[in-house]
Amino acid sequence: MINHSKNFVILALGGNLGDRYKNLKSTIKLINSKNFKIKKTSNFYESKALLKDGSKPEWNLPFLNCAISGYTDLKPNDLLDYTQNIERIINTNREKGNWSPREVDVDIIFYNNEIIDQHDLKIPHLEIENRLFVLYPIKDLDSNWKNPRLENYSLNNHIEKLEKKTPKNERPQIINKLNYND
Repeated sequence: MINHSKNFVILALGGNLGDRYKNLKSTIKLINSKNFKIKKTSNFYESKALLKDGSKPEWNLPFLNCAISGYTDLKPNDLLDYTQNIERIINTNREKGNWSPREVDVDIIFYNNEIIDQHDLKIPHLEIENRLFVLYPIKDLDSNWKNPRLENYSLNNHIEKLEKKTPKNERPQIINKLNYND
């Protein structure tokens, strides 16, 4: 039985291979188990692929992104193992490499307001503040969310600043409201 007051978590999900919607729904169903109880899901957003300079042109496939919040008894490193195992189940066609296309990518965005800086685990992700495709879904979950890495932080103000720097046609676009039970 999960102690719902113990570990509150936000996960960001994205994918750009295959049936993106089906892959994200399947991932969410796998996550929602005895190890993780989903509280809320965000809308789905389509965004451009985030590519490293010199990436293969065929990797430039649009992503579908969302976020989920929920509760777990797992410690951060165990949660990382748990989400990576789910990625391995869903990712059947993924090339090797951090920037390659994939059916699903799951990132731990928030864990009990903790800041975790380990070699293979950074919570919150260090680049979250530059990624509208993560911030929009977080806003759907909790418009008052605070990044524990930043003082005097307002999610809405930060999104507004990023939107001013990002042309409207390059911002993530809402695609669908996800109901993980459907």
